[in-house]
Amino acid sequence: MQKKKAARGRKPAAPKKGVEALMPVKVEGYDIKSWSLGQVTDLAPVFERIAIRAADRGVTMKTAMKSMGKVVPSVLPDAPLIIATTLGISLEEARDFELSKATVVILTIINLNIEYLKNVLGLVPETMKKLMTG
Repeated sequence: MQKKKAARGRKPAAPKKGVEALMPVKVEGYDIKSWSLGQVTDLAPVFERIAIRAADRGVTMKTAMKSMGKVVPSVLPDAPLIIATTLGISLEEARDFELSKATVVILTIINLNIEYLKNVLGLVPETMKKLMTG
């Protein structure tokens, strides 16, 4: 049985740019990379749901970083799917992650793909309008 490492105190990887963004980051024993076109395609409906839930909770682009209490519930229902798709693991394996491990992994995924995530809101015009005007 493999001994589990505590994720407490671990920080997610910082966003990368340029060629460096193509290199995987090792976190919790997984190589995490920026999304491929196929992963983005698979996750597009998930991003739309998250954007709509966030907007419904009153999260705006200006308040997102200060409104983590509203952002987290918007992402949480889809976090296992995002983790599974990104890491290439089963949904069951992602759902079995301890919360601290899942948190570090999902934050790293977000950081590595932050530029795409900022732009994805444009795919949901009503949501983008709500987010920009709030």
